[in-house]
Amino acid sequence: MLAYGAVLVFVHLIGGARLALAPPSSETVRVASFTHTPRGLDSWDLIGHRVQGAALDSVRALLRAHQDTLLEWSRREARAGAQVVMCSEANFVVLKSDEQAALARIADVAREQGACVAMAMSVFTPGEGYYENELAVIGPSGEPLARYHKARPVPGDPERGADREIPVFQASFGRVAAAICFDMDFPDLIRRAGLQRADLILAPSSDWREIDPVHTRTALFRGIENGCSVVRQTNQGLSAAADWQGRVLARGDFFQARRHVMVAQVPTRGTSTIYSKVRDLFAYLCIGALAFFAAGAIASWKSTRSVAEPR
Repeated sequence: MLAYGAVLVFVHLIGGARLALAPPSSETVRVASFTHTPRGLDSWDLIGHRVQGAALDSVRALLRAHQDTLLEWSRREARAGAQVVMCSEANFVVLKSDEQAALARIADVAREQGACVAMAMSVFTPGEGYYENELAVIGPSGEPLARYHKARPVPGDPERGADREIPVFQASFGRVAAAICFDMDFPDLIRRAGLQRADLILAPSSDWREIDPVHTRTALFRGIENGCSVVRQTNQGLSAAADWQGRVLARGDFFQARRHVMVAQVPTRGTSTIYSKVRDLFAYLCIGALAFFAAGAIASWKSTRSVAEPR
């Protein structure tokens, strides 16, 4: 008990000293993120119902208007000084047949504003019963930096096209990793951000009231594990940005705010962590030590019992 208590106190003292004496000191990048709910259109209903002809043209027009709003918000935030703009998970809704045209429009905004634009897209064809949950990141010169399909779909959701690894890419201000919502619940998946020395994780997300804000807290913890700042823009949940030591830099509650926009100044440099290299080795060693001492105790008890029994 004394040994355990001494180690626990030591860890907390060292951790507290690190937070107080060695906070992030790098330059920052302005990141703006937002959520805009489509009006007059239920994309979930369209996924399961085939639409053709004039009805499809009407859907396309509604989606175009929604996309226009998100792109205009991107322009506005970039003009205000944001170097990175991002929407929440599956917020940029687009028909599969219009996907390339939509990507070209996103690239035009990125080039026009000289900003990095990260659009979390829901790509679908009416009636097929599923959608592609993806993130397209376009650089300031209009070049694609990452194209990623969510690696860990939520069980029961009609998502398709899962990638096996999260992307890590070089931006003008630092190294960036990208993940989508539920991905951040999986340490082994996000560990690549730490191994690839990412400075920032972009995590467009979508929750619901009953689980809010558990997933946001989990996502920020992934950042601490891997030495990365995290920006999580959340539809129907808590949006938050935090540095790689877990300090919350900005936050926004979907259920309380009237306008769902979050702006944060995020450190451009992360740090290397032991956890990203050894994962849960310490925990496994503790389990092994417990098994070893338990086996020793049982063997000792059996030996004592055999000596004590009368012959």
